[in-house]
Amino acid sequence: MDEQKPSEVTKPSRANTTLAVEKAPMLALQPRNFEELWNFAKMICETDFVPKALYGKPGAVIACIQYGNEVGLPPMTSLRWIAVINGAPSIWGKGYWMLVKSHPLCEWTKELAPDEALAKGYAECSVKRRGAAEPETRRFTIEMAKTAGLWGGTGDTQDKKERSAWFKYPGDMLIYKARSRAADA
Repeated sequence: MDEQKPSEVTKPSRANTTLAVEKAPMLALQPRNFEELWNFAKMICETDFVPKALYGKPGAVIACIQYGNEVGLPPMTSLRWIAVINGAPSIWGKGYWMLVKSHPLCEWTKELAPDEALAKGYAECSVKRRGAAEPETRRFTIEMAKTAGLWGGTGDTQDKKERSAWFKYPGDMLIYKARSRAADA
C-alpha cells in the first residue's frame, strides 16, 4: 500500500462532501405510505412535543406536516412553527424567519437587536430581495404594540403560555413584528 506524504494529501471531493451533508440522520422517520404516516401522526399527537391544539389529533398533525412540506419545512419543524389561527395555518416566529432568510430571492436582512429596539422605542427590519433596487424596511413601535394590546400588563390571556412570552421579552416581540412587516411588504 502506497503511503501519501503530507504534501500529497488531497481534500475530499465536493461529491463526497455533499453526500455526507445530505445523508439523513440515522433515526429520521420518513413514512413511505399513508398507513405509516397515520401511525406516525397517532404516535406524535399523543406526546408533549406537539402544541395543545394538535394533541390527540392525528389528522391535524398530518395537515401540519403536509403544509410544512409544501413551504419547505421538515416535519418536526412544521409541528413547532405552524399554528392554526381561525382555521388558517400560519407560519410564525423563527420558522417564518428561517423560510424568509433561506429563500433564494432573499439577498440579505438587517435588523436592530432587541435591547437596541427597546432603547429606541421601535424595532426596525430591512429585507433586500434579489432584483429589487431598494430593501423593504419596516418598523414596529412601542406605541403600535400598545395599540395592539401587546405591551404592558402580564400577558395573562386565554393562550397564557404563548402570550406571556411577548410580555417577558418585549424587545423580541418588537423585532418579530418588524420582521413580518418587512418580509410581507
